[in-house]
Amino acid sequence: VRESRGIEPDNDKRYDSVPSARNSGYFLRTLAARRALTFLEQQPEVDGSKMGVDGHSMGGVITLQTAAMDARVKAAAPSCAPPLEFEDTLKARTASPGAYARKIQVPMLFMSPANDFHGMAESVEWIIDKMPRKDFRIARSPHLNHKHDNSSLAAKQLWFDARLKGSFTYPAQPEIGVDLKTADGRPRVRVSPDASLPIARVDVFFTRDGKYNQYPLMKNRFWQFVNTVKSGNEYAASIDLFDLKDPLWVFANVTYQLDRSVHALTRASDTFTVTTRMPMFSPEQLQQA
Repeated sequence: VRESRGIEPDNDKRYDSVPSARNSGYFLRTLAARRALTFLEQQPEVDGSKMGVDGHSMGGVITLQTAAMDARVKAAAPSCAPPLEFEDTLKARTASPGAYARKIQVPMLFMSPANDFHGMAESVEWIIDKMPRKDFRIARSPHLNHKHDNSSLAAKQLWFDARLKGSFTYPAQPEIGVDLKTADGRPRVRVSPDASLPIARVDVFFTRDGKYNQYPLMKNRFWQFVNTVKSGNEYAASIDLFDLKDPLWVFANVTYQLDRSVHALTRASDTFTVTTRMPMFSPEQLQQA
């Protein structure tokens, strides 16, 4: 029953009389979002060739699915989403947000707090791996659950300025590498950010709580901070590990300094965050190194 929950035709408001992805509440809300795009593009004050979508939590799922389904979306920023299902069920194959990943062609900013229960950090990595077009950025707020710091909110505003208005040049996705085989036995993290804008700082975070989520969800991972040292255009940090029995997950935040304040919702920030991918190493990989 749980495997098909949400796609069963259990009332007269459903699309299909058999278990179907079109019976999913997410699908119906995504259909409503597409109708909203149709309404907007018909308004004289709207440029229908420059429409974007963003949303938070459930709205983040709708954002991702709308962007995957509708070519009129030219930029998207899902916040705190999506939850994924990996079982080989009809729901997982068709109605789960993960089923849409291979159809995402639009520029995507993933707003992904480090400890979010609804859009886990590893789920965002999974989505990016499946996207056919790798035009994405990440804005990750450390230590927060289902909300963002001001720097990440500013990143969303600038993402749409860059992709829809052409009034801002967004930095390239920063590269991250982790060398497990070092002379002193300490994993060495190297971050190569785009230096086209002033960089205020580069912060490295890592966790040993990197177990893939099962129910109940692990939403309070302990992330440790490591100072970086700049050498040329690269920032590096070493990680102290006290055992090899737990996984190692690592990401870095590149904080850019702006010459003005950006207002997002009711908050203002003179910095914005661009986050690296998150390399994930198993205990076996650590032991072999």
